[in-house]
Amino acid sequence: MHQSVKDIPTFPSNWISVDEEQKLTIVDGLEEVLTECYDQFCLPNDLGIEWSKPGSIVKL
Repeated sequence: MHQSVKDIPTFPSNWISVDEEQKLTIVDGLEEVLTECYDQFCLPNDLGIEWSKPGSIVKL
């Protein structure tokens, strides 16, 4: 994974919310995206999710 994706991806600010009371940073919609990926046996990039980037092919 580290070789496939060199730079750490970040979530766009419109996906982030902060719950100051509980001291939580929340990625809005992440659960739904990952559930859809599980159901479709794919990665977020396959669904065209804006924060996702395809990885490079790594020879082992």
